[in-house]
Amino acid sequence: MEEQSLKVKNILFFVVLALILGTIPYLIAWGLTDNAHQFFGAIVNVDDFKAYLSAIQQGRQGYWLFHYNFTPEQYEPQLMYPLYILIGKLAGILGGKNIVWLHISRLAFGLFTFLAFRFWVQSMFPKSKSLQLSAWLLISFGSGFGLFIVLINWDPVNLPLDLIVPELNTITNLISSPHYILAVGLLAVYFGSLQLFATEESSSKWALIATFAGLGIGLIYPYQIPMIGLTTGLWLITIALRQKRIPWKKWAQGAVVLAPLTIMLVYYALVARQDALWELTFVANHGRPSPSPWKLFLAFGFLAVFAAASIFRQVRVLKSSTFLLPIIWAAVNLFVLYLPFPFALRLVLGLHIPIGSLAAIFVEETILPGLKKFNISRGVILFATVPTTLLFVSFVSTIAAGENNYPYYYLESEITAVDWLAAQLEEDDLILANYHLGGYIPTVMNAKVFMGQFAITIDYRDKIALAQKFWEADTPQSWREDFVKEWGITHIIQAAAEASDSGERIVLPYEVIFQQNGVTIYSIE
Repeated sequence: MEEQSLKVKNILFFVVLALILGTIPYLIAWGLTDNAHQFFGAIVNVDDFKAYLSAIQQGRQGYWLFHYNFTPEQYEPQLMYPLYILIGKLAGILGGKNIVWLHISRLAFGLFTFLAFRFWVQSMFPKSKSLQLSAWLLISFGSGFGLFIVLINWDPVNLPLDLIVPELNTITNLISSPHYILAVGLLAVYFGSLQLFATEESSSKWALIATFAGLGIGLIYPYQIPMIGLTTGLWLITIALRQKRIPWKKWAQGAVVLAPLTIMLVYYALVARQDALWELTFVANHGRPSPSPWKLFLAFGFLAVFAAASIFRQVRVLKSSTFLLPIIWAAVNLFVLYLPFPFALRLVLGLHIPIGSLAAIFVEETILPGLKKFNISRGVILFATVPTTLLFVSFVSTIAAGENNYPYYYLESEITAVDWLAAQLEEDDLILANYHLGGYIPTVMNAKVFMGQFAITIDYRDKIALAQKFWEADTPQSWREDFVKEWGITHIIQAAAEASDSGERIVLPYEVIFQQNGVTIYSIE
């Protein structure tokens, strides 16, 4: 008799394959680095990596709150990037480069998430190992019609969503950032626990697990709090309607599950937004409006088709409490996705879990029985749903490997200069450097920069313009003196970007403390 539960050994090959796919782009970019450059370590969301690495650097030097080192204005430290602060504390204990620890964390969280998917499908489909496997595969590797779209009409300006929005599927989550892939895993644990909490008599354990999973999501990906809260509330109401009574015990436990999320929602929506830089970082500068429904449908491709068929074709699905949770989850997520939030597109993270689960029902109950008549296996479904996943891996690998230039690479001479400076500076120093070098500096030291990360630099475009004016040959030295005094700049880095088109370099009347391989560092008394 077939075992009714998906074992780790059943998915081990695919887990290893997924982790390899999530590593290949970085290995290619690192392997193709020439002797004059150094790979920064990021391929997707490069600017955001600067903030993550800065948080790791701050954590390893003892901080618990995030300091705004990418802008000269003074702000109080805030509860930001707590996951990366913790990674930094581990790095401080064990040693090693910040970027190495970021990638170790990314792969470790990826492993956790693939196992969390196993927990989710087991909680959803406890009596069918085959259905668990189909759901796990579709959630882990499924993607949309992106490949077919670019084959029909390649338009680099208007690429399909599943090639440019890393939140859309698991492999892009894995390649992108550690907190993306961890948040997806925690969503699987949260809703898997919610399912067991609702359907099992011994619910306290699952309520507790859901509470901690929800707390983790709220800390590392707070955009999902409204969706989690609404889904949980509707799920509890659905339980009451199905039982034709109010299950006060489960509702009380549900209130406990939602309590930390409610507190965090109040904090993020009301308290944190009083901080101008927090508002700039997570709202104003992270504006990503909702996609058109058509583009979102194409981004999920066959998964959306199969999921819709699973809901509308089979009335008995709606009568089963087993299948109601992913339906509610998907419906609420889509509803919240189209609310007028400036960051609405970020709410798509994790949506592929319920969609992949619902798609698996249709695959198992309708498609596979038909395929078996022709001796065709489950593999043909994967062939139809995963090509864009592989295309994304190839796509980002090609981007980074194209040429050894910013933002993926830094000149070795500039890295050497910054590393030297890191040993000399104090926390209250302020460095003027070009934008891309300014983005690197806070990842290796706690000194502040004049500009360096668009989401955390106040009026970053204006600051870029001011810096450009500083290095123009016809700018009066008196203007530079006033500029330095006004902002309190203590050090200036003159690198390759500060040379004119003819190669001439402006000589400043300040003390030169470093000069090597085309990089000069000035100290302002």
